[in-house]
Amino acid sequence: LETPIRQDIIENIVGIKFKNRIGEYTLKKVDNTWMLQKPRTIPAQKKTISLILNALRNIEVKTIHQNEPINFQSFSLDKPIIQVELLTKLDEKIVLKVGLINPINNTSYITVSGLDRIFQTNLFEGRLEGLELSDFIDGKVFSVALDDIKSFKLFHGKNKEAFNNFTFDGNYWVCLLYT
Repeated sequence: LETPIRQDIIENIVGIKFKNRIGEYTLKKVDNTWMLQKPRTIPAQKKTISLILNALRNIEVKTIHQNEPINFQSFSLDKPIIQVELLTKLDEKIVLKVGLINPINNTSYITVSGLDRIFQTNLFEGRLEGLELSDFIDGKVFSVALDDIKSFKLFHGKNKEAFNNFTFDGNYWVCLLYT
């Protein structure tokens, strides 16, 4: 069965509102960088964004049920464990609700706005129901990957001239003193 969220939607997401029983988090893509907007503005953890997007990309539908009040309530979609609002570049808004999680067969029940069905799906990879604020915050002093750094300079005291200049020659870091 086909995934309930189209790939073109996932590829064009510029905003995410993620809510679980632990908290509510708003993320926005600004100049190709994900920023946590709520509960506070700070760079977002790329790993967590990838986890969410990959989970949405890899939803496997097991069965489809009618979206009737009795099913909606039976599958706990009236009080969802997770709610994800996706905003695309074209201002499309898609709301995904995750209800009952069945640990016996590792499935969950979800609805997606615009689709009048309830999907029984595989559990999301990465246990999205347990994400908390520390998972969304990029807590590193430098948010640049080490492999992306080609050179850096160290300064001593109030000197305006670099004390050391380090460059990566492809194999080793080379230090030039007093450049």
